[in-house]
Amino acid sequence: MPITPQLTLDDAETLMLHCSLLLPTQAFELGQRFGCTINTVFPLFRRESLLEQLQNGTICGALLPVIYAISAKGTETNFLSGNVDVHAALVSLAESAKIEAESVTEPLALNQWRTACLLAWYCFHQTPGNSEAIRITVLTQKAYQCGLHQIDSLENQTSFGWDKMGEELLEDWRHVWWAVYILDCCASFSTATPHQVETESIRTALVQNKPQLDINQSTLSEKLFLPPDRADLWRLAQDIASSGGDNAASLHLVISILLKEVVTTYRRRCQNPSVSSEQSMSALEDYLSAVQLALPSNYMRQTRDILRGETDNNCHWRLMTLIKIHSARLLMRLPCGSLDTPGWDIRWEENLEICYRMVEVIQQWDVPDRPAIDPAMCFICLSLLMLLHLHSLSSVVSNPLLQEPVARRKNIVRYEHISGQS
Repeated sequence: MPITPQLTLDDAETLMLHCSLLLPTQAFELGQRFGCTINTVFPLFRRESLLEQLQNGTICGALLPVIYAISAKGTETNFLSGNVDVHAALVSLAESAKIEAESVTEPLALNQWRTACLLAWYCFHQTPGNSEAIRITVLTQKAYQCGLHQIDSLENQTSFGWDKMGEELLEDWRHVWWAVYILDCCASFSTATPHQVETESIRTALVQNKPQLDINQSTLSEKLFLPPDRADLWRLAQDIASSGGDNAASLHLVISILLKEVVTTYRRRCQNPSVSSEQSMSALEDYLSAVQLALPSNYMRQTRDILRGETDNNCHWRLMTLIKIHSARLLMRLPCGSLDTPGWDIRWEENLEICYRMVEVIQQWDVPDRPAIDPAMCFICLSLLMLLHLHSLSSVVSNPLLQEPVARRKNIVRYEHISGQS
C-alpha cells in the first residue's frame, strides 16, 4: 500500500487556511469587533467603509486573515484560538511581510501597506523592543520614499501619483500615513531615540471622520493640516472642534504631536543642557496651555459628559487625551540636573501635583475593551508608577506625611495597569 506523505503547514499557512474556512457570520463578527476596538485606537481604515471593504473584496490577500486573527486574539474570540497559534502566525507574517509595490499607484500597494502597518502595530503592542522599533523605522523610511507625507501637496502630488486618485482612495492613504506617524511616535517613546518623522515636512491632511458625502465633496480649503509653527496648534484644535463629526481621534492626535515635541525637548535638555532647550520647553508649555483653552467646553472634565450625549468611546478617547496632556506637563515640571539646581524643589513638588492629577483621571478611566487601549498608555502608566515610587522615597526625608497618600495612588495606577494588560 503506497504511503501518502503528510502535508505540514507552518503557523502562517494554518492561519490562512482557517480564516478561509470561517463562516460568513463569524467573519462579519470579527470584522465588526476589529472596527470597534483595534481600528478605534489605531485608525488604519475609514470607519464608515471598513465592513464594506471587507465584504466587497477591497481588503484581500494577507490583510484579510491578519485582520481576523488580530480581532480574534484581541477580543478573545474562540473562532481561531483552538485551531491555530494566532500569535506565532502573526509574528511569522510580520517577519515575512514586505511592501513590494514601488509606487502607491500599483493595484496591490494599499493592501500591502495596510498589512505592514497592522502587523507592525500588533508586534509592537505585544513585544515592544528594539527589533520592533527597527521594523517601524524601515516602514517610516519607505513611507517617505513613496510620498505618503505629501498626499495633499499641490507641488508634489504628481511626483508620487496622488493626482491619479479619487478622494475616497486618497482618504484611505491618509489613514495609512497617520498610522505610520503613530507607529513612529510609539517606537521613539519606547526606545528614547529621535523620531523619524519630521513634522514640518508633512503635507498630508488629517483624516476626517465624516459621512461619505462630505468626504467626496470636500475641497482643499476644508481639509485640516498641521501648522508649520507649533504656536498655531491651538488654531488647529479650534478648527477640529468646530468642524463637526467625530473629532475625538483628531484632537488626540494634536496632543500627541505636542507630547512628541515635549519628549524630544526634554531628552535634548537632559543630554545637552542649554539656554535654548529651556526656552523651547517654556514655549511648548505656552503652546500646550493655548491648546487646552481651545478645546471644547468641559473637555478637561474627568467623568463622562452624559448630559451632552458623550459616548463611551469618545469619553475613552478624551480621557486618554487628558492623560497625555498631563504627561506633557509631567515632563515639563520634571527637574533636570542636580539637587542644588535653583528651583529643583519647586519643580519636584509641582511634578507630584501633576502625578496626582493623572491618577484622578485614571480612577475614572473605564476601559471598554483591552484592545482599544493605546499602547502609549502602558508606557505612560509605567512611567507614572516609577515617578510615584521616587516621590514616596523622597518623602521619607522631606515630608513623611506624604508616604501614605502616595502609596495609595501607586496602588491605583498599578491595579489599573495590570487590568489593562490582563
